[in-house]
This record gives sequence, structure tokens and C-alpha cells, in this order.
Amino acid sequence: MRYPSRPELLRLPPGHVIDVPEEIRLDPGHPEELLEAVRFLRDCAACGTSVRWTGRCSDPSVANALTHVPPPLAPLGAELGEQFGGWRTAYKKGVYFLRKGPGFRIVHDRRSLHRKPLRMVITDERLVDALEAGQAVIDIERSPLPAAVRHLAEAGLMMAAGGYAVTLPYRLPAWPIPAYSV
Repeated sequence: MRYPSRPELLRLPPGHVIDVPEEIRLDPGHPEELLEAVRFLRDCAACGTSVRWTGRCSDPSVANALTHVPPPLAPLGAELGEQFGGWRTAYKKGVYFLRKGPGFRIVHDRRSLHRKPLRMVITDERLVDALEAGQAVIDIERSPLPAAVRHLAEAGLMMAAGGYAVTLPYRLPAWPIPAYSV
């Protein structure tokens, strides 16, 4: 399935809801499909676009990494039922995002994976470039910065599967007013 791009999502009218007709398969065994779905859900969260979707996921680590994007309408699998309930009740905008500055990125991570909120300032040019490249699904080995992508994946800032990767935190298109709302 082809998902709308970030520019397409930004052109949608406020309050628009996207209904995904097919079940999304969040399966590391199908890495390009998985990461394109993650990119789409991340961009929906960034753009404030509501999305109704269902899916399947057999890997709890994948579901754990996605609690900052809109949750599915139903559990992703029998073994993830309890985790799904937590995702549905805890989901809110502004839990895991990055701010873009000239030559740096600031990542805010308030997901429940951490005991307290994290704020990371990334100034290494290679890491900044890798985060930016990961706004789309990238082939790790063909990217100009494979070591940086792998490092960011190990740190939980990118999701990697089957030789591909995508950036996890979303970039807000505009800073909200009031700013303390995220």
C-alpha cells in the first residue's frame, strides 16, 4: 500500500481523518513495509492528522517503539493486548519529537519507556544528517552514513530492520501555542 507523504499530509484540511483500509503488518520480516508504515504513522502524528488503522505485530519491541504515534483501533495481536491498552490510554501528542536547528537537533522523549523525560541535543554533523535522511525509509548500506544510522538505531532514535531504517521521533511542522502543551 502507498501511504501519503508528509507534504501530502500537510496539505490536508484540519480535522481530516485517514482510514487505512488494509491491515498494517508491523513485521520485521517485511522491513520495507514495516518501516514505510512507521514513517506514515510518525508523519501523521507530526502533522496532527488523525488516522484509523488496524494491524498485526508479533514483536513487542516494535510496538514498544511506536507508543508516540497514533495507536491502532484494536490490539496488534493476542500477546500484545495488555500493551495495547497502555498505548491507547497513554497516547498524546508531543511525547517523542525533535526540533530542527541550524546544525543541531533537540530530541524530546517523554515516552513511558523512561523513568523521567529525556532531552538530547545532537550536534554531530553525521548524526544530524542521518536523522534527516531517516525522514524517509533509507537503505542503511547505501546511505552515506551507515555507521551513524546504526548508532542512532542502537540508541532508539531510528528503527532498523532488514538493512533499512527510519527516524522514530517526529518533527513538528510548527511549534505549538502554548509551547508547554508538548
